[in-house]
Amino acid sequence: MTLDELKYVLDQMYGYDITRKTRVRERAYAKKVFITLAKDFGFRWKDIVKVIGQKHDVCIWHHKTFGDIKPMDLMMYNACIDYFNLTMTKIPNVQAINGNPVLDKVLYQIKSLSLKDLKYFDSKLLDIFLKKLKHESSLVKEEA
Repeated sequence: MTLDELKYVLDQMYGYDITRKTRVRERAYAKKVFITLAKDFGFRWKDIVKVIGQKHDVCIWHHKTFGDIKPMDLMMYNACIDYFNLTMTKIPNVQAINGNPVLDKVLYQIKSLSLKDLKYFDSKLLDIFLKKLKHESSLVKEEA
């Protein structure tokens, strides 16, 4: 996949030139889809900027705010992954884009544990934590 091919396919899917300068929200979302697909696939900012016709900082902003898109735009994103047979994971729904930062942090810390520490955590600490949580949850329900 080249950036020009990606732009062409998105132009066809959306039915308009996604690089056209406008402040219409739907067109901005199309740019978010293009920029995010391109960057996540591995293209460099300087190459993306040339094709999309936006400044570097605007492209970064579009990439960081990809979670603002609508479900239709996510369908376009996933359709491009299928069309180009990319080795990227499709996103199931808009809510899954930004994920859960707390969960991501906890999972990152758990993944960094050694197998020995992970087994200890699972057998000793996790069970105790879950039992306390269940007990506290039942107390809250009784008070209500």
